[in-house]
Amino acid sequence: MRGLETDHDQVPQEINPNSAPFSLPTQGVRFLVESQNPDGGWGFHAALSSATEPTAWAVMGLDACAGHVECRQSEEKGFAWLEECQLQDGSWPAHLGQREGSWVTSAACLALASKRCWLIGDPEEALAKGLRWLVKSWPGEGNPWWRLRRAKLKLRPASRRDSGLRGWGWTPKTSGWVEPTALALLALQAAPRELHPKDAQKRIRLGQAMLLDQALATGGWNSGSSDSYGYAARPQPGPTAWALMALREQQHGPEIVAGLDWLCQIHSQVKGFFSFSLVCLCLNLWGVEYGLSHLENAFSTGSKPISPMAIGWALLAITPPEGPPGPLRAPEI
Repeated sequence: MRGLETDHDQVPQEINPNSAPFSLPTQGVRFLVESQNPDGGWGFHAALSSATEPTAWAVMGLDACAGHVECRQSEEKGFAWLEECQLQDGSWPAHLGQREGSWVTSAACLALASKRCWLIGDPEEALAKGLRWLVKSWPGEGNPWWRLRRAKLKLRPASRRDSGLRGWGWTPKTSGWVEPTALALLALQAAPRELHPKDAQKRIRLGQAMLLDQALATGGWNSGSSDSYGYAARPQPGPTAWALMALREQQHGPEIVAGLDWLCQIHSQVKGFFSFSLVCLCLNLWGVEYGLSHLENAFSTGSKPISPMAIGWALLAITPPEGPPGPLRAPEI
């Protein structure tokens, strides 16, 4: 999904870190405005066809820098694209024109729940429909049929985790994973409580418990199981960042403390602007100083092309944390 053919030839100007003054908010906003597609969305890279995930994070990044007139115009176009992309059942597909929703629904809902992003025709109804779809979207494992089938086939469990703690999968009725579970929790936690559908709190509790159950004994999280086929999994920066962001409302139990300690220890070793911006976003939400100069350096010297999604994360990463998980405010530019 992340390598579709380009649909136009417009490519934004390269970022010049030597321009004076260099400012991550200014340069980041400029990049997002110039890399926006004519249809209002963003691709995974400039000049790629628009997709739900990068569009959602791009508008959240622009919303964090809402003091600039160009931000508001691009933001409105981005939300118009998201509005057009939503399916009748309330979900969002990865790309406009696809007929089945997926985990990117969480990213779209998170964007709609942000503080200033009430720009489309009926955002509350669009968000409520998306949340209803999320709450009804169960992963395949853990149901009675799944357990019976594994018992009949005498399949060895893929992990020691509790299969009754069900999160979210990348697509409906497939296995649950850390990242889509965390993103769904972030969307539900950021949305107004009055828009929560029935059983939303139950899903939130199950998802949080599933993430805690998946935590590694050494600290941090892996994309999937904590113990697969007898082999201990190794922690990864991305899944650890997502899990910690989703568990920010939880009491600071041993799994969270160990995961945060691990991420603090290795964050300066994370390579690439894409991964590093996500880690910085997580640390920022937890109130951990990560070094803005390091993030700016990763931004200006990172490999090209730069992802609009990573720019959105970086703009949110320079935002002072305030309130529950979700889109936050950033300094005006």
